[in-house]
Amino acid sequence: MSSHWWILYFSTCSVLSVVGNLLTICILFLRKYLRTVSNCLIGHLALVDLIIGGPIVISNLISVVIGHWPGGDEWCAVHSYLSVLTNMVAYTLLTLIALDACFIIHYPFRYRNITPLSCTVYIVHSYSE
Repeated sequence: MSSHWWILYFSTCSVLSVVGNLLTICILFLRKYLRTVSNCLIGHLALVDLIIGGPIVISNLISVVIGHWPGGDEWCAVHSYLSVLTNMVAYTLLTLIALDACFIIHYPFRYRNITPLSCTVYIVHSYSE
């Protein structure tokens, strides 16, 4: 496969990722009735995916196209840190979303005990790993 197809593929994936996640964040922010615990987790996952699809994928694409890392040592350190952090937070948020769905299905009457404060604590904890 030629390099032009890879550039087109990763560029398209990056644009679709950024646009889709921005739409998700905007809709959750603008509609008050969508501000639930489950949607809060989904909104933060969209934010993490926005960071992955934007600067991380674009930086990797540029470095593959030109054949070397153009960002210098500082951006290399930031890029590496963001890459690891966003992947770990995404995994943690996906686990929390799955647990939230499990609680909704198995314990529908106790689900009300999961408050926005506990959701905030879960999200802050996912960033502190």
